[in-house]
Amino acid sequence: MTAEAANVTSVQNNAEKIYAGLFLLYPIGMASIRHYSSAVLVLMVLTAIVLAVKGRKNPSAEQFYIIGGILLLIAAALLSFVNAEDMNEGLKRLEKLIDLFCLLPLFYGARNCRYDLGKKYLIGLLIAAPVNLGIAAFSIWGECLPRAQGYYNPIIFGDLMMLSAMLLLVLLVVSIINESGRGLTWIWLALFAFVLTSFFSGTRGALLAVPPVVLMLFWCCRRQFSLLYLKRLGIPAVIIVLTVVVLGISYGGSSGMIQRCVSIVTGDLNDSESAYSDSLRLEMWKYAGRLFVQYPVIGTGLGDFRAEIVVARQTGLVQLDRDYTHAHSIYLEYLGMTGLVGFVAMLLALFVIPIASMVKAEKFSADQQLRWLGALAVLVCFAAFGLTENWLARSSMVTSFVVSLAAFFPVKQVQEQRV
Repeated sequence: MTAEAANVTSVQNNAEKIYAGLFLLYPIGMASIRHYSSAVLVLMVLTAIVLAVKGRKNPSAEQFYIIGGILLLIAAALLSFVNAEDMNEGLKRLEKLIDLFCLLPLFYGARNCRYDLGKKYLIGLLIAAPVNLGIAAFSIWGECLPRAQGYYNPIIFGDLMMLSAMLLLVLLVVSIINESGRGLTWIWLALFAFVLTSFFSGTRGALLAVPPVVLMLFWCCRRQFSLLYLKRLGIPAVIIVLTVVVLGISYGGSSGMIQRCVSIVTGDLNDSESAYSDSLRLEMWKYAGRLFVQYPVIGTGLGDFRAEIVVARQTGLVQLDRDYTHAHSIYLEYLGMTGLVGFVAMLLALFVIPIASMVKAEKFSADQQLRWLGALAVLVCFAAFGLTENWLARSSMVTSFVVSLAAFFPVKQVQEQRV
């Protein structure tokens, strides 16, 4: 080996270590440290570029399909600008959509990295679990806040904690069905910590991710499950549920959660906590549906929701306590703002094409099982979060979607696989 070739190999090896290390570090502060997500993503992209140049392995055709779907979504968003009134807000939303393109360099990096990025990400989650639980406990009992909120807000904090819990559930199921007893206790404890942390955030929409992920795991692993496996999963799960119920009774009585539940039932818009209540969301969803009826093809314009709400409040069409910037649902938001064209493009780009690409890229094999189920869990979680939250309007959520999908998306890596 020449000196030049040895130098290239050394750079490649060091870049692989850094790239894998960044995926391990990402989950630790993704919801609790200012600018952490974006800073780590930038470092990932830069390292992925080095790997792409040195390794020269291109993403698979299936991964390029996902990038094509994102291009379709961008085109639909641009088309909606024909009817837009608030171009400033529209460009801000477009900027967040463009962040999805970071998947391309991350896919290049994954193809040229011999480390299992999904496993590195999961190790980071095991480290992050007690850290985030401590942050949540301090928010509730130290700062006397009604909801744990991490750095950003309770919704983002709760959603990302539930995403972490569901990914650990995937790890737990795969470990049990493959009869790997290593670290099961730590996985259960970390899963428990994330569920509690999400609960303390008061983000009810995060719970919507649990049933579909559980059903997805049962369906995908139905041929590998046995009664013994169900017992191993069931007993700790019952303990977690009972603990959450007991803590919920205590927490609800001491922090104003009971009053918040009352405001949800009564629809009292004067309560400050009602900003997150079902009654307000229903108002926004109904108005987004009304906008879709008025502009069914290309919508009223991406980012125009606040401008439309200002007019609707002045004319008495909606009863809201302030001018909201989005409809708290990616589905109704895109129906109203980008019409049927943008809605279909969003579904294709974020969910349909990635799932179809995964199925085509890798059949359900034992060596790819963890990554395959992990990527599917990421897509299911974000699809569920989108029911009650427009996470495409939040940079930290978009970044977490990109990094999490890149970590678990099944790829055929270069020659030798490292752990």
